[in-house]
Amino acid sequence: MTQTTPHKIQQQLYTRERRGIFRSAEGFDTIARSKGLDHSFIKKILHPFCLYDAPTELSARGEKDTSLYPDAIHLFHTDAGQTVLGRSIYQATDFTGLRSAFFTHNYVIPKERSEEVVHNYSTWLHAEFVDSYDIELGIDIPDLDQVPLLAGRSNQGELSPIERLASLNINEKIFKQLLFAVMTASSSKKKVYVALDVPAQQISAKATQLLEVLYASLPYEFRRQLGFMTYANEPQSKKGVHLMFVERSSLRANDRNTEKDFTFDLHTQRVTNADLEVSKLPYLDFIWSNLSSPDRAEQFYQFADTMLSDLGLMRRMAISSYQELALFFQIEEGNVVLFNESKGAILRGLLEYISPPGALSVKMRLNDIYLAAFDREFDLIKQGHVPDIAVVEAFKDYYPISGRNNEGKIVRYFIVAINNAISQKRKDVATSFYSMIESHPPLSKTFFDMVFAGGLSKQLFEPYIQQKFTAAPKPKDVMKLVGIWGKAHPAVLSNANFIDMAKSHIQDKLRRDPQPVSAVNALLDQQQQVEREWRGTGSNPDVDLLDQLAYVANLFLLTEMSLDKITKDQLLSIHFLKQRAEVKAWAAKFEQRVQSNAAVMLAAYSWFGESHPDERVFNGLTPMEMDRVQELGCQWLQEHVNTEEFERITLAFYQGGRAGLNYSGLLNFVLKHGRNKEMVYEFMEWSANQPLFTQDRRLTPAYASAIVSYFKKHDRDAFKKRDLVKRYFNSPSPVLKSAYSKAKVELSSPLARLIHRNKRKLFLSSAVIGVLVIVVVGGMFALKAAGVFDKEEPPVVATQPVTPLEPNIPVSSGPEVVVYAEQIKATADKQGETKLVFLFKEAGTCQQFKGDKVTIESADGLESEAYSDLEPEVTCEVVPEATMIEGKGDTNSSHSTDNKITPDPKDNMTGEDAGESATKELDVSKELDADQADLSSEDAVTTDKDAEKVKNPATDKEEVESKEKTPLTLKLSDYKSSVTLTLKKLTQEIPMDSTIEVSGQKYTLVEKPAE
Repeated sequence: MTQTTPHKIQQQLYTRERRGIFRSAEGFDTIARSKGLDHSFIKKILHPFCLYDAPTELSARGEKDTSLYPDAIHLFHTDAGQTVLGRSIYQATDFTGLRSAFFTHNYVIPKERSEEVVHNYSTWLHAEFVDSYDIELGIDIPDLDQVPLLAGRSNQGELSPIERLASLNINEKIFKQLLFAVMTASSSKKKVYVALDVPAQQISAKATQLLEVLYASLPYEFRRQLGFMTYANEPQSKKGVHLMFVERSSLRANDRNTEKDFTFDLHTQRVTNADLEVSKLPYLDFIWSNLSSPDRAEQFYQFADTMLSDLGLMRRMAISSYQELALFFQIEEGNVVLFNESKGAILRGLLEYISPPGALSVKMRLNDIYLAAFDREFDLIKQGHVPDIAVVEAFKDYYPISGRNNEGKIVRYFIVAINNAISQKRKDVATSFYSMIESHPPLSKTFFDMVFAGGLSKQLFEPYIQQKFTAAPKPKDVMKLVGIWGKAHPAVLSNANFIDMAKSHIQDKLRRDPQPVSAVNALLDQQQQVEREWRGTGSNPDVDLLDQLAYVANLFLLTEMSLDKITKDQLLSIHFLKQRAEVKAWAAKFEQRVQSNAAVMLAAYSWFGESHPDERVFNGLTPMEMDRVQELGCQWLQEHVNTEEFERITLAFYQGGRAGLNYSGLLNFVLKHGRNKEMVYEFMEWSANQPLFTQDRRLTPAYASAIVSYFKKHDRDAFKKRDLVKRYFNSPSPVLKSAYSKAKVELSSPLARLIHRNKRKLFLSSAVIGVLVIVVVGGMFALKAAGVFDKEEPPVVATQPVTPLEPNIPVSSGPEVVVYAEQIKATADKQGETKLVFLFKEAGTCQQFKGDKVTIESADGLESEAYSDLEPEVTCEVVPEATMIEGKGDTNSSHSTDNKITPDPKDNMTGEDAGESATKELDVSKELDADQADLSSEDAVTTDKDAEKVKNPATDKEEVESKEKTPLTLKLSDYKSSVTLTLKKLTQEIPMDSTIEVSGQKYTLVEKPAE
């Protein structure tokens, strides 16, 4: 719509005529309009409201009196903001005099003047309209300055609102329901249909009277939005019309067209969709009470409109907004009871209105209500009252908008409120108050600054911070709290109780933490972050407290942490272990247990922290400390047995000094935790170049013995597996060849071992026999050629076979001196050692016995080693009487833990049996000793007869002497005295049958007699 004259009210006339503006033929059309009205506006906006349907009640009886037909006044607001006020009336005849018609007159009020409906609604409801128009006067009609008021208004206006409602059969309940429905429909798509209990001819007039009451009861924003029609013959939905009065017979029950809308049939008192509980909307009570006080009502509407002016349309059209504002209005009037009934909700509601930026200056009345409420509440807590949490929360949120004049009052309010809660043992309430303060940094700073300045730390700060420290889940959270408080309130850093609480809680949380190392590292990281934050403020708080807390955490790791469950990565992440000298000096201030822990941790850190550690990592450790470190190392290395870790694995079995390594345990560990058996052979190959396994370009005797023992116990078929032989045994490191050869022999059969040990003698015997055979055969051929064998052979006389005599070796009663070994394992208080016990038949022999030098030659014959620097301790004592003890010789058995020896049954064969066995097993012996044997395959294979020749009595005697020892029965009663040599630092096991040389005299090590 365009306007030629600004802010003028324009008009439009519509009826049935010979011609119109939009049609040249007869019919219904706009016949006149103001020049400012756009034709499209007329067609799209105004024409849909140019209509009239006669009441059924009147048309049914053929009523001709047009004055009985009700006017249809309508008012609606367009999307562009204009207001359209119009009326349609019934005409018995049109210009032809033959047909009935209607006449519509519309006022179009511009957007700039639409606000007039807020205060001039009564004028608009009683506007004057024209009833007819002569088209011969032209299509242009003038603009108006005002809506003309109908002259000669009824005296009905002198009735009070309640009297008007009563005349329409509307009681309090129906009025509240109707008002609720109108307010709801104005802000939604629902419609309100009212069928007044009056005759048809009175519908429009009575509807106008009711509209006056409704407008007077509606807030301004609803007046701006409401659209209505005072008459329609039946319900119909029209855009912009919220309230429609219809003929009383037109509202039918269960009508699908109106089932979702509000309907009020006042004739039957039937209301739909408006059955609300009035008690839930106190605002309706407030409005009802104001029907007889229109001035108070208008004051409220002005108050509400101002308080909502900066809010959105949805908020301005919400019934809940006016319900809140009605409470504020009544509280402002002095109704404190309403405030006491819902303090928190009212304070919160007030804050929503005054919190937006710039709102306070417009809504000072609400701010005054708030401050008055605050003063009343402050008076209460001064009397010892503990306020509701909702009330305190509201005052906390008011702090940012309170202004400097009220900040101090609010902080003092919190101080008194918290003190009251603590005094009355209401810890939960006090905690809630503290949480509110903490959530608002500016308030928190002002609050605690006032607490510290007023000397209230002990009462109001320390209980609070104690609770905060307790609630902190991790040690790093304690450090974080210290950082927050030190940054906001540097004064706490000089509070001794604050410092002590922080230290105590860090220790307590570390004790409960399943991963204390990770917890300490997180705390140290948090310390660095706190220091960065402090430096960023420019205030430079004292960082000494942070260092003290870090010291407490590190001290816990040193003094209280259990090393049994610590992982390698955790240990390596302990930062202070990098400062070895400082840690030692630090630990020296504490008891021995702490010093021992420090030594263990430092050794483990070096062992697993250095790229190539050696045995020096154990320097300075006691045997017990060394055991602890190695136990840790074994735990960590179990899952990492590979070539890269061989160096560290070796140190796990280092025994210190001349004792070297526990080689058997080391090989067993690699076997048990390696991925397969080949890992052991990879380790052996690696060890060939390591100083802890070799000396003088040879394996140490103990390591060589351990390798042989490994094959005998764990992999007896190793030399029969082609892939292993090809990969590891065909071309081993030179230092390993001797041990592998010895292992091959030990794993062969007893006969093969016998042949191997006597191969030189066998070779010589074979050579002699070969020569004899050649001589004999040559002589026989010569004799035959001479005719000696041409004579008749004499008869053969059967003779009994000669049974070879078994060597008759008497059972000895035992040698003059025997020696056995006792191994003492290391304990927490004592280092491991080995004792050699010598038994003598002559009581006085031990007195002349000298133990100044001891040499031990291993039974495998590979190495011998002197122990002259072991400082043996000699004791001479008389052996008590005991039971008979049997000693058994060693027939190359494996070195079991109890040193028991099981004779090989093949060692007791007869000569004939031995010959047969030799024929079968000689090739095996040659294969196993290919790198040393000189015999050819032809020499090695003999007949049974040749074998018997080899197995001559001399050889039998030698075998008896070297291989087959008859069990001896030792009687302790035969030995009158004993000498014990204590070899300190020797912790490894001495193989049975080893040779013990003392002062030039050699003895064979026998099994320790059983008790």
